Amino acid sequence: MADNENIKQTPMGKVVCTEDGCFFVAEGEDRPAVAEKQDQAEPGHEDATFAFARMVKNQRYEDIPTEAVEATKMDILDTLATTLAGSSYGGTRELMEVMKYWGGREESSILIHGGKVPAPAAALVNGHMAHARDYDDIYHVARIHVGAVNVPTGLAMAEKLGGVSGRELITAVCTGIEIELRIGQAAMLWTQFHPTATFGYFGSCATAGRLLGLDEEQMINAFGIAYAQAAGNKQCMHDGSLTKKLQPGLAARGGILATHLAQKGYTGTRNNLEGKAGFFNLYHGGKYDPAPLTKDLGKYFDVVRLGYKPYPCAV
Repeated sequence: MADNENIKQTPMGKVVCTEDGCFFVAEGEDRPAVAEKQDQAEPGHEDATFAFARMVKNQRYEDIPTEAVEATKMDILDTLATTLAGSSYGGTRELMEVMKYWGGREESSILIHGGKVPAPAAALVNGHMAHARDYDDIYHVARIHVGAVNVPTGLAMAEKLGGVSGRELITAVCTGIEIELRIGQAAMLWTQFHPTATFGYFGSCATAGRLLGLDEEQMINAFGIAYAQAAGNKQCMHDGSLTKKLQPGLAARGGILATHLAQKGYTGTRNNLEGKAGFFNLYHGGKYDPAPLTKDLGKYFDVVRLGYKPYPCAV
């Protein structure tokens, strides 16, 4: 696809441009990673989006192992604790004031501080607080935090809808977390995107979609709408900015938006994870292992491997 003469040195590193776009070339390689992986799927291979949509629709609480149920409960409890800790962190009050100023339907509570706002706004503020002190859960396989996205999503949606049982909330949050963890297991090239946020849009979408009762086709579209929003960068870490805290909240809000649009018939992309311009090719240079995405999906839940921090740091 590319030879050394086509590689250009830029201030950001080596780049090669092809008919598919411009790609960074990893150190020691003579072609962009995406060229090696974008066509790796066998003919007729189904994008993992479809399996995820089926899982969201069909997952039964009774089929979740007891240890995964208990691990999900622990993550909900831990996230509530880190939300309390983050409620006094810089930027929280300003974000909350903006959401309250904009107003809207009083659907879901802003935790700790009180007051009700539309569900997406509540998830945004609560997600910000949950991640604010970097005290939230950690998944060492992919170095991501999942509670700060999925728990605020689940709580905001459950309160908005009303009448949601504890079992259904646990099923939704566990499903959203699992989808995030599977994306993290599959990714093999780590970039300057913030994976807690970029993966989080898919997790939040699954959590919200389950509670909203979307069917498989609606969930496929919802994942596509979530992918259209997926963002988050590590420059916030280099600069020490408050947007590090904001990004998981934005993912929580984005998943709720995606599911409500899909419920109304809005369409999204379908091959969101493994397509030519799908998540792994676009965000991770095409380097990923498809096997973890669907192996024992709905039967094994890696939430049991979440870690909890004795100190507020990213380790």
